Amino acid sequence: MSYRKEKVESLVHKIAAEFIEKESGPQSLITVIAVNFDETKNRAAVLITVWPEEKSRIVMEFLNRKKRDFIEYLKDNSRFKNLPFIEFRLAG
Repeated sequence: MSYRKEKVESLVHKIAAEFIEKESGPQSLITVIAVNFDETKNRAAVLITVWPEEKSRIVMEFLNRKKRDFIEYLKDNSRFKNLPFIEFRLAG
């Protein structure tokens, strides 16, 4: 893995964790595990875990509803020229 790709994934990881912490409620614990970009760097998968696991479906619905807000947050807190397509996924 290239240093640049690692750095970009780390930045998106940090920003995603901040966004989720600000936007989510106390009903469940949502943890960003990793961010994986594809080879073209046009798509990024944000891998998360949810505790308790029974809340996973609700959390995924919440994150998909907030995806546009996250992209705006990412734009405001990074210097990406072209923002990647973001997809939230459950890890594991």
